[in-house]
Amino acid sequence: MTAASHGNLYEDTAAAVTAAHRVGIDDVSIKALLLQALGARQRASWQAAEVSAVLGLHLLKGGALGESRSCLERSLREVQEQGGDEHPAGVNLKLTLAKLCSLEKKHSEAVQHIQWALHVLESNQAPQDSVASARLMLAAELQAAGRLADARDVLQQSTTAST
Repeated sequence: MTAASHGNLYEDTAAAVTAAHRVGIDDVSIKALLLQALGARQRASWQAAEVSAVLGLHLLKGGALGESRSCLERSLREVQEQGGDEHPAGVNLKLTLAKLCSLEKKHSEAVQHIQWALHVLESNQAPQDSVASARLMLAAELQAAGRLADARDVLQQSTTAST
């Protein structure tokens, strides 16, 4: 949400509270209504993120890479606004963005997306198969970016972690 939209939201809310007081609605009722509206808005943001993600995946499968990127990035922004920069819901979005980057031959950008996802997976003690899959994906992108020594290191870490 931008600063301008925050300003409009605050102004609209203040105006609504003033009007509610004018017609005799008490503060407890106003608070309950505001909390209900806030919850509905947050649910709508999560739903918008999910819709954008699904659309982005379908566009990616259809080969519309630019449109897919736009949807996936919008979804990721919503997830991060609602759940924070390292919310686990962003992991699949980052990995999908990495696949898109790989198709666009933007391997360095793909590496960044995968490294972020791997960090979140490891921080949240994700299942080992998810971590291993992300590491393999990272090694492949590092290799495609010409970073063979880094790719070898990632594969050795995967072998060490699984034993």
